[in-house]
Amino acid sequence: MREKNTDKMKWLNRAWRISRELESCRAAKEKISRLDEKAAVRRIKAVERQERKLASVSCQIINAINALPDSTDRQILTYRYICCLSHEQIAQAMGYREISSVYRRIRAAARKIEIK
Repeated sequence: MREKNTDKMKWLNRAWRISRELESCRAAKEKISRLDEKAAVRRIKAVERQERKLASVSCQIINAINALPDSTDRQILTYRYICCLSHEQIAQAMGYREISSVYRRIRAAARKIEIK
């Protein structure tokens, strides 16, 4: 059981990394305009391929989070793994006094995720 929960946390952490990578892709596109035309076209295509790949995985994760019946579980996992908020930011946004409550709530919600 513990191994299955660990897999779920790894899967959710992947969402966090993907959100960060998508931000990097967007930033890379902005910098591409400084390259010569051929290099810019190659780089844009590579970035777009990466974006499509990341978006596909991100959609799977969002769907899994949205399938949770409890709205608080959905909200806290979305804040953490889709919006990439820190535990402190989540505590403030959701009105938790203790950050440890956020950690516990994230772990509990992650156990309920159905990985397909």
